[in-house]
Formats: sequence, C-alpha cells, structure tokens
Amino acid sequence: MKSADQDKASGSSPSKAESSAVAPQRPATTAKMSSPTRSPSTIAVAGAARARGGEISLDTQLQKQREVIDRLRLHLCSSFQTTLEPLELLQMFFEQLSTLLGISGVSFTPVVHAGVREKPGPSMIGKPAVHQFSYQLCTGETDIGELCCYSRKRVSGLNIEVLEVATSTLIYPMHNALLFQRTLALAETDSLTGLGNRQAMHKSLAKLVAAARRYERPLSLLMMDIDHFKKVNDTFGHSSGDAALDA
Repeated sequence: MKSADQDKASGSSPSKAESSAVAPQRPATTAKMSSPTRSPSTIAVAGAARARGGEISLDTQLQKQREVIDRLRLHLCSSFQTTLEPLELLQMFFEQLSTLLGISGVSFTPVVHAGVREKPGPSMIGKPAVHQFSYQLCTGETDIGELCCYSRKRVSGLNIEVLEVATSTLIYPMHNALLFQRTLALAETDSLTGLGNRQAMHKSLAKLVAAARRYERPLSLLMMDIDHFKKVNDTFGHSSGDAALDA
C-alpha cells in the first residue's frame, strides 16, 4: 500500500485520459450559417433602389455639367459687353476656352464686301494645332465670318457642347463689334481713294505725337499737295478729276 504522501503526489497531476473523461468533447460537426432567403419581390425592390440611386447620381452629374455651362455663358456675356474691339473679344474667348478645354489657339476671318474674305493674319490668337474645329458664325441673316479653334488633343463629349455654347455666345458681340469698326472706318476714310480723310489724319497725328513725347523719340511729318488741280476739274470735268485721283 502507498502512503498518503505518495497518494497525494501521484494524484496531483491526473493523466490525459482522466482529464479527457472529465471534460466532455464537443461534436466534430460544424454548423453552417445560412443567409436568409430573399424573395423575388425583395430582389426587385433592391434593384429598383440601386437603379434610382444610379439615376440620381446621373442627374446630379448632368446638373453640375449644366451649371458649368450656364456659368460660362453668363461670364462670357458679361465680358463681351465691355468692348467693341473684335480682337479683344477673340482674346476673351480664347482665355476661357484655353482654361476649360485646353484650346491652343483661335482665329477669326470676317466676311466683308459681298462675301469676300479678309486674310486672317492679325486675327490669330495662340497657336494652331493638329485638331481644328471650324464654325461659320451667322446671325440668321448675315454671314459674319469663320471661327476656328485649335487643340492638341481631341475634343469630344461634353467639351464639344461647351465649345459650341461659347461659340454661340460670341456671335452677336462680334457682329456688333465689326459693325462699329466698319462705321468708324467709313467715317475716317475717303470713299474715292480709300485713304484716310482729314479726321483720320488728326486722330493718327495725335497718337503719333503722344507716342513720340512718351518715348522721347523724334517725329517727322511730310505733307504733299497737288497744285492747280482745280484746273483739271474745270477743264475735263469732275469725273476725270476723280479718275486721276483714283489712278
């Protein structure tokens, strides 16, 4: 027989078999969590909700795009009212489109005198590029001219709409500016020879004198007169005198 001390020592650490017998084991099977079954009506409602969410998102995007276009139209209309200089209008137009669309250059060729076009030299602002968009500006009754926009990258989608809205906003301000400039030209141009008249001479002379004083540069003025030209008119008639001046 074992002593009490030996029994205590031997019983202080039960064997594995004894410990497994005391603690019952859990079943080896694993329970799977099954998701609740969704009825067709529930799926349809969820799909409709997602569709409505997509429509709302699309409507919000279109509304923001429309707000951008409206702000552009309002800004251009306000800016165009500040000048009657065609090149200044073109500069304002270019600055807005270069910022929004990356337009690299614009040019405008007005129509004058029975459809004959002027050469576009000074009406070019910026630089030409690979992609070109041409618009014929017309008020409905009057052909104003051709506007060309240049871009290094392709313009498509909403940007085309932005470009067309900006172009339509330019039509009447450009038409009014061209009419004003032509009126000034008629008032300062001799109808027979196409040369500047006395009013144009005084206007140009005042600018030249002011520039010479500002930059402290010398200025020379040469004036010529045709002696006894009245005798040509009296002898051969005014039509012959006009032909001589126009030659």
